Amino acid sequence: MKKYLLSLIFAAFIAILPAAAVDLFPINDISADGNTSWGYMNEDGQQVIPFQFALADPFTEEGLAAVTNSRGEMAVIDENGRRIIGFRAAPQQIEYGDHEIAFRYETETTYFTKQGQLLCTIPGAQGFFSEEGLVAVKRGNRWGYANRENTLVLPARYRQAGNFQQGYAVVQQEGNGYAVIDTAGNAIPLPSDGTPKYMEVYGGKAVILSNGNRMSLYSLETQTPVVEYMYQEISPFENGYAMLRVNGNWGIINLNGNITLPIQYHYLSYMGEGVYAARDADGYVSAIDANGNLIYRTYVYAGGFESIEHGLSWHGTMDNGIIFFSRVGGYVSKLPNAENPKILTEDVALVTMNGKQQYVRLHDVHPLYSPEREYDMEFFKVTTASYEKYLGKRNGQEYGWSLTYPVLSGMNDRTIQSKLNGMIESFFLSGPSAEARSRKLEGSYGLMVHGRVLTVWADCTCGEGEGAFIWNDSLMLDLVTGKRYNLMDDLFQTGYEPALGELLWEGFSLEEITCPRMTYSGVAFYLNQPQGRAQRAPAVQECTLSFNQLKDIIDTEGELWQALGGSAVGVLLTYQGYDDVPEGHWAYDSIKAISEADIMQGNGSLFRPDDLITVAEVCAIMVRVFGLDTTSITPPDGAAWYYTEATAAKKAGLTNGLGEQINYTAAMTRVDAMQVIANMLVQQGEPALTNQSEIESYLSQFSDNGLVPENRRAAAALCVKTGAIVGSDGKLGTQDVFTRAQFAQILNGLFITPEQLETEEPIEESAD
Repeated sequence: MKKYLLSLIFAAFIAILPAAAVDLFPINDISADGNTSWGYMNEDGQQVIPFQFALADPFTEEGLAAVTNSRGEMAVIDENGRRIIGFRAAPQQIEYGDHEIAFRYETETTYFTKQGQLLCTIPGAQGFFSEEGLVAVKRGNRWGYANRENTLVLPARYRQAGNFQQGYAVVQQEGNGYAVIDTAGNAIPLPSDGTPKYMEVYGGKAVILSNGNRMSLYSLETQTPVVEYMYQEISPFENGYAMLRVNGNWGIINLNGNITLPIQYHYLSYMGEGVYAARDADGYVSAIDANGNLIYRTYVYAGGFESIEHGLSWHGTMDNGIIFFSRVGGYVSKLPNAENPKILTEDVALVTMNGKQQYVRLHDVHPLYSPEREYDMEFFKVTTASYEKYLGKRNGQEYGWSLTYPVLSGMNDRTIQSKLNGMIESFFLSGPSAEARSRKLEGSYGLMVHGRVLTVWADCTCGEGEGAFIWNDSLMLDLVTGKRYNLMDDLFQTGYEPALGELLWEGFSLEEITCPRMTYSGVAFYLNQPQGRAQRAPAVQECTLSFNQLKDIIDTEGELWQALGGSAVGVLLTYQGYDDVPEGHWAYDSIKAISEADIMQGNGSLFRPDDLITVAEVCAIMVRVFGLDTTSITPPDGAAWYYTEATAAKKAGLTNGLGEQINYTAAMTRVDAMQVIANMLVQQGEPALTNQSEIESYLSQFSDNGLVPENRRAAAALCVKTGAIVGSDGKLGTQDVFTRAQFAQILNGLFITPEQLETEEPIEESAD
């Protein structure tokens, strides 16, 4: 087991600060076993709401977000993490209106104010309450209008009903004719030669009608068409404007029937916030307003110009980049080798860059956070590989495989490591079955270590629509021998079936269970239920039996059971030694301990014990010790190898006191090392020394204490007080330098166990 005296709590700790007028965005963390938790980060890269939710939506412009807990209940929070609406049964959808929040359930809708006050629950409601306090409701097979007291103000006598806007609503009457009604139910019949394209009254004065082939705009004021049936398509009005099409060309019309944008564009779509994406004959793609005023234009378009989110949109470029631009005009930033953007705030987007997901601050192209899965499993490390396979198009949509799987590293036995990685990759890239290889497959993985057995499982969905199913099969691998186990055959005794069948819960049978999986305390058996007409999504039922329940049928003499109770320690972490550090070397024990703890590393078979340790190497060591997150640090082109580690150490305050201009390639002097070690001790919780008399009392025992610079005396005294530095021949040797072996011995002194601290003397450094 690693002997860490310095706590790694520092690495996991994130200050929780209140959100104050700052845009937040959701970030997720996935544990090794595949459990995902969500929290929120601000644009400075600070996590202000900790990981605590099973799901988390982006915040609206009003500062509200829907979150889900582990029980599947949903709530609405503000940017301080305060629950505006407490957790309650999850609706099918949460919608935000101008004045209300709607929790939509299958047969009813519950409405809240934006401050979280419960307003009412209305069966069969659609949309939001109008300014007059009415909402369309379905009673039986007819529609009417109710108020917030759930009283029918207008009887349920309509075959269809749109919501009131500016005092009017479109309805389909009992005799199939359409009309526009006011809040008293008075009807204005619509012409019989057409039907409403949308059940809406625009601007309180116009309805879009369709005769099956063409569309027109009908005025309620004059009860005559504003424009005749001459357009093949008219979109819903947004802010008083609608797009219209004649043959292959598009333009824009206002509520008075006036063309504000000539019908000349080959492509036109509404992006939101009064902005339209347009393509003209010249091949340029532009963002324009409803009057044709140019907002943004590009000739390097390669996809994008989608909805305006938080005042921004984007488009791809021919060189595989993404350009973000503002709704008011102007270039914001460009991300190279990027795809799949999702705008989260006015300055942050989630993108895939160079194959890795990154939350990027746009104004300075600074990565804030990466949800990429990386784990230290003590006996080995895990990184995540992605696999994409294009299968074609179905119903106009591209489909294929998109999944991730684990890759092992850091094992001493590279042959076993390669064998395990090969089996893991083959498992995921083969998929659930030969028949499923032509179907959509997406998802990720989970893993756990039990004894010396690694269990890896798929967490994927295969297919879409009816027949789609959860793929949660697993494989069990011996970390020492590389063997793959079969759970049922290798764990249980011969003839286990009758006894196991009696233990399974009601509704489970041996013939139907699929993909049994090891857990830390037993075995989980699953019933996979494909999506069908009566089931909206594929599902899984789980039956978990403990080892105690299964004890009578477990083969306790079997290889698998022995491996589950065995340990990989001593096999996976066996110290291989270095050619230049024989067992008789004065620092052998320290170098062995520090190497096994993965704190200092050699270069292949050489440790280079007599080389002087550099400031850069010390920074790299500190990053490993404190488990500092380096995923948000992107080295510039041509940066030195230590750029990431040095930047992380500086951000964490571990190089405080070394000055503004640090020479990272220089040998670390003893006085600089004292400052760094003191920083490490303070980060751990050791109180800094501030009393001058106390400082001088610790230093006065060394004959060269006068050579300790004034700005380093407190740090040097703290090192002496804690026993981290004891000097040699009565001297501190402040301007001397360290060899790698000497620094390994000091680190080993810092990393002994608390029990050893009570019995062992401080370690004196060798002068050799």
